[in-house]
Amino acid sequence: MKKLLLLIAGLCFLFSCAKKEKEFVYTTVDERFEVLRQQQLLMSSQEPSTAYELNNDGDEIEDRISPVVNGFCEMISKDNFESPFEFEKNFSSSVQFNNYLSSIKDLSSINDKCLGKKIIFDKYPLLLVEYELEKSDNLYVSFRVDNSLLVKSMYPFFKSSFNIRYHDVAMRDKTTISTLSFELEDKKAKTIFIKTPYFHTDSNSYYMYKAMEWTNKGYNVVIQSNRGSHASGGVFKWLHELNANDSEDAINWITEQDFSNGKVISYGVSYDGFNALASSVNSPKGLESVIACSAPSNAQTDSFTAGKTIEAWLLNYIANRENPDEINLFYEKVNYLIEQNTKLEDIDNRLYSRDIADWQDLMDARNSGDLSTYWKERTILEAIEKSTIPIFHVAGTDDDQDGRDTILAFDHLKKNALNPSLHHLYIHHEGHGCGDFIQELAGDFLDGKFSNYASEYRRVSASQKIEEVTPKRFENRDLVLSHYTNEAQDTIINDRYDTLDRKETHLHFTANEDLLINGKMELEVEGIWDMFKSNVTVSVFKLKNQQFERVHWMLSNSTRSSFIIDSKVGSPTKLSLTLPPVLFDLKAGESLFVFFNTNVVDYLDIFMADRSEYYLDNPNSGVFRLLDTGKHRLKVSVEKMDETTL
Repeated sequence: MKKLLLLIAGLCFLFSCAKKEKEFVYTTVDERFEVLRQQQLLMSSQEPSTAYELNNDGDEIEDRISPVVNGFCEMISKDNFESPFEFEKNFSSSVQFNNYLSSIKDLSSINDKCLGKKIIFDKYPLLLVEYELEKSDNLYVSFRVDNSLLVKSMYPFFKSSFNIRYHDVAMRDKTTISTLSFELEDKKAKTIFIKTPYFHTDSNSYYMYKAMEWTNKGYNVVIQSNRGSHASGGVFKWLHELNANDSEDAINWITEQDFSNGKVISYGVSYDGFNALASSVNSPKGLESVIACSAPSNAQTDSFTAGKTIEAWLLNYIANRENPDEINLFYEKVNYLIEQNTKLEDIDNRLYSRDIADWQDLMDARNSGDLSTYWKERTILEAIEKSTIPIFHVAGTDDDQDGRDTILAFDHLKKNALNPSLHHLYIHHEGHGCGDFIQELAGDFLDGKFSNYASEYRRVSASQKIEEVTPKRFENRDLVLSHYTNEAQDTIINDRYDTLDRKETHLHFTANEDLLINGKMELEVEGIWDMFKSNVTVSVFKLKNQQFERVHWMLSNSTRSSFIIDSKVGSPTKLSLTLPPVLFDLKAGESLFVFFNTNVVDYLDIFMADRSEYYLDNPNSGVFRLLDTGKHRLKVSVEKMDETTL
């Protein structure tokens, strides 16, 4: 194994073996969506088409991929690492030769001969091959190829006290799910279960890296693709409750295998974290615990669809969970199709030559005038309430797009779960993912010593230690927000299409002492309104040296944090909104601004036509007013400072 350390480090530079939890991003904000919103007024409805289902029962393609597989074997045997001719035979044009040279040169230090190969699986675009070497331990190489079957990325590692096997695991409805097991040799052990829709994407090397990491800790690992994703049968359903049954069936299968000691830990980051949470729903026998990092659990608050708004990129996202081939110029093509008055329910067919099942579900809900059925099928919070499985919820403060969902899930379950003590929370200071949880805090949890854990932990900014959240260390504060003026027009905004005026207002707070805000924030405001299927977006900025600084990307003119307004309220009424966990300081004299906006342009406003028609019939509607009642609050968690931490 030591022979390959330099090789892996170099290849990770070339082929992006970055940890998913630090770099993976769901969403992109694009101002061009203002055009999309305007054009939607011209849309009309259409009956949905039959959902597309992947054909994952195709023949093996070993003959087609043999040039790739044999080419790598030839490179090992003939030491042709620096030949551009050998490089061109095997590698995609997207891989730069100079980067390849600087990264691959350490492979020559193996000084060995390839005697043969064994293909573990060959499911486009992935290949996993075991190479038999004359002098060294066998070498595994995970390849990801392009349409021409040339290598786009690869992850090599020596076989070390484990075997890798591929399985098509049958679910209760006979659908087979693509599964890879990393089995420790001559040892029954706990199994880390990772269910993911990303295995076939360019995150593939991340999963191989994680498998190596967990096997080195003494665990078996099972990585399984979601239903309808990559080589798994069925139809992919984004954040769908069906994941619970599939996970239960998978865990039952794991506990029956020879390598299993009967105990499973479900683990995941981002969507994989949703899968981990879903695995706890039916409390399957054998599931010992769950670690869910930056995990969405409810489509209504997910970063794609928060505030009942739909980001266009959701279509691309769910399509690529089924099939890895990206659509070139996605935004430009969507923009063009809407400018051409293409119906929203037809866009998936125009882009992908098929109906995307999940997109059609959304369009069906839109055509019914209410997304309630769509939301109900895409939340697992209520289902987890009865779970008997210990769960650690983990989130970051550094622009973690699913940090708010993590907070909301934990708060909901602490209030509503049959056994709230099963739920634990850790907020770290890194980005999307587990941060330092596995290395610093998870030891006893992985060993099943659940009674050793308190309810909530947080990384302390001053000392960088991980501490239990107590009043001694953290204090809840209410920051009183106020208007700059008492003029009524400064407190009113509208979302009408016949005027561009008064789309934004704001509240502010000026600190009279130094504050270190570390944790979640919750906004409470009081107002009256008369809107229809509308969205009031909340942004938070710190004013420092006459410059606005954002505190979190989901609080910077994005629909990801917004109030849903769908009624008329004529008497003072309170609105509350949980915001993502943050870490920032506010010095004495500095101000915090909370903006309220109805003109955000980073989403598809799928009810625009309905709203326009409503406002034509109700000409005095479409307004939202923040009342000057002195009851506007930004509730924050303040980290206390003392002499030992200064």
